[in-house]
Amino acid sequence: MDNLSSDDLQIFREKSRTFCGSVKIPLDKIRHEELPNNPRQFNENNVTTLLDFFRSEGCLRLDPEHHVPALISRSAVPPDLRPGGEPPRFDPQHPVVCLHGRHRLEAARKFLTGNENRWWVVDLYSRDLNPQVKDVLREHAANSTKLYDGDTVRQIRISTLCGDTVRRRKWLARLSKSMQRCLLRLEALPEKFIESLDALIPFAGLWPALQPGTFIRLLDLHCPEEMTRYLRRIKNTWRQIVGDEEADQLRLDANTVAIFQGRCPSQSLEDRAHIQTRMLAGDILPAVTAGDHRSQIFDRVCSIEHVIPSIRTFLEDTKYLEPPARILKELLPGKCKGSMSQRFGALHGGQTKVRVQTSESTFEDRTLPPGRSSWLSYRQLWLFALRHFPIMDGQSPRRDKAKQSTLHAGRQPRRWYELCSLASENGYRRIRRLYRDRKAADAKAIEDCVRNILPSKYYAIDANRMRQIVQLNCQLLGDVPYVERGRVTPALTSDHDDCGSNISDRCGRPRERSFQADEESLFLEHIYSTSYGTLPKRYLTSFAVKRDVFHAFFGLEEDDLDQQPSFEAFRDDHRRYQEENVHMSDSETHPAGHRLLDVPGAGEDIVPEQGHDDRLNPDDPIEPIPSPRGSMPSPAVPVSPVSPVGSAPTTLVPYVPPSDVNQPQSPMYVFGRQGGEQAISLAQASQFLFSMRTSVTEHTFAVLSPLENGRFRKRHANSRDQLSMTTALRLPSVSSFVARDNGKRLRLMAPTTILEEARSERLKAVVAVPRHGVQDLIRRFENYEDPEEEL
Repeated sequence: MDNLSSDDLQIFREKSRTFCGSVKIPLDKIRHEELPNNPRQFNENNVTTLLDFFRSEGCLRLDPEHHVPALISRSAVPPDLRPGGEPPRFDPQHPVVCLHGRHRLEAARKFLTGNENRWWVVDLYSRDLNPQVKDVLREHAANSTKLYDGDTVRQIRISTLCGDTVRRRKWLARLSKSMQRCLLRLEALPEKFIESLDALIPFAGLWPALQPGTFIRLLDLHCPEEMTRYLRRIKNTWRQIVGDEEADQLRLDANTVAIFQGRCPSQSLEDRAHIQTRMLAGDILPAVTAGDHRSQIFDRVCSIEHVIPSIRTFLEDTKYLEPPARILKELLPGKCKGSMSQRFGALHGGQTKVRVQTSESTFEDRTLPPGRSSWLSYRQLWLFALRHFPIMDGQSPRRDKAKQSTLHAGRQPRRWYELCSLASENGYRRIRRLYRDRKAADAKAIEDCVRNILPSKYYAIDANRMRQIVQLNCQLLGDVPYVERGRVTPALTSDHDDCGSNISDRCGRPRERSFQADEESLFLEHIYSTSYGTLPKRYLTSFAVKRDVFHAFFGLEEDDLDQQPSFEAFRDDHRRYQEENVHMSDSETHPAGHRLLDVPGAGEDIVPEQGHDDRLNPDDPIEPIPSPRGSMPSPAVPVSPVSPVGSAPTTLVPYVPPSDVNQPQSPMYVFGRQGGEQAISLAQASQFLFSMRTSVTEHTFAVLSPLENGRFRKRHANSRDQLSMTTALRLPSVSSFVARDNGKRLRLMAPTTILEEARSERLKAVVAVPRHGVQDLIRRFENYEDPEEEL
């Protein structure tokens, strides 16, 4: 207690020593300090609340509780300033920096009118103020809005990284005892998770949504690797939106995050229009005022191919993982401690043969490297649990608004047996088997049903009678055929009004209607398929949301979080396997003509060039590759850059089902060594642009783009298919397009003109080039002399 009193006395003496007096300063001469660790970040909602208060009660600027503190050099203090009485007007030569009160000042700028009336009372302190007392002035204000718990956690992490134990203890004291315990347990998670959380510190607008009370729920998941991937996606997404500069990241406010989160403007036209409207209204990033900078931010947002995540969507989406996590823990021998991913990795026996589930009753056998087979098998178990968690865990999806639930939650023994069988057949040999076979699972279900109809409280059924009832029903049920549903490829976007769900349904546990609609689509061939069209439509489908959530938690490929069963070494050696490791032919594994080509590691494996790391990376350039024969093109998927001349470029090869397949299916993609893209020389590019002798397949259009060393990348598209053309041209695009004019000249051409000319077969090729390089590219082509024909 004496220490506290001495600290208070020291703060009082320091404030008295440095206090220079109170003055009225014009609002345009008051500036707010921008600090990475500022606990009070700008929030437009607080400004709106203060404006309402000003309209009803007035500003009350002379009230000492409403003054704002600011720093000033002693030489700039008015010499006639005296304490007491009404503060005098003072117009400093340079703006003063206030330590808090930003929301109050922003509201005053909107409320006060007239130059003579636009001022605020500022308590001036000299710049030699003790840093500890500066922090007190920043963090304490009698009428300030209460700090969010998420902002408090952010300050705790900043203090921890700085090694300031005193400041850390002070911020910890702002949390309740239970929240402190949860935070300490969360900080004990693996280092990679804590690092991914700390990487979000520069984005202050994300943190108000963080709720320390939910930490106990995150700990019970036992999924630190999955949560780490999600947090990394958050960081990468917001860094792409606001940029890499720390000053730009500090401008991110909570209101902007609330507008962006859950949206996907690259795929949904409704989302794009909503963001564009809010951007023009100034609601998004109000601290960014430059028009060209705001346009660049809008273009970057519209280039993000997935739902924009945030800390709020992260907390909500972990609710979606809770039921399947509880289900998979039932398979583990003993109590689950630590990481569930590592526990399953330790139980995997290194089996290379994988049974890939394509529907509830059909499977495809594949032979893969041990690391890849474990990666794929683990995700299959999660997808099974996500499809059936209401009837296995008892946790129902969210109810649809104003509709009665039609799902009956419970525990179906047959689904538990099927999950155990799927795990056992894919290499997990030491799991808990709840039922020895399907017959035992059905017997348990029948017995439970009989006891529900004839409760033991009112009916007496001995063991022999129950055994007879169970055996008789098992015989009757054994002859019932299984009805296989038709396999339909789900869509990512739609113009149907039924897909226009509330934005709050873009995260969290799904609603009952969307759960039932997407139940048959949660298989690896759909989750990791690349056969979806990329043409934006009005709405994002519920399946697209679930697919993005799964990618956020489980990734698109193996990464440094997929570890060896020893819990020590990272599993990265599967890259050494060559194409001959895939032993099974297509005729053996795909009798129906349908091929699982898009799951990472399925089919042919990536074989890096000598001395070149060709592994996929989410940060690699996005290169969509058009499908052959005018079919639906693939969406943008990460691929490696075009290989140098003389080496076979590693790319994605379209697979076309055999012609004897009755039901048409969308082509999918495998990893291979030939594709719809190739590097060509300047002479070949000139022939495509100018020469009519070049043989071009009917309805084939070429899009050229410059590479290094004077070469060009060539992409093909179907000129009669608008979706294929849009994908090849990368619309909407920031590039300019150069096409052949009459004769042997080049000119700029608008995308709409290109689509029209290509459809009528009057144009066969264009060059996509950055706007700043248009003139140089035109000169290169026009100055090039063909040996056979002068251009």
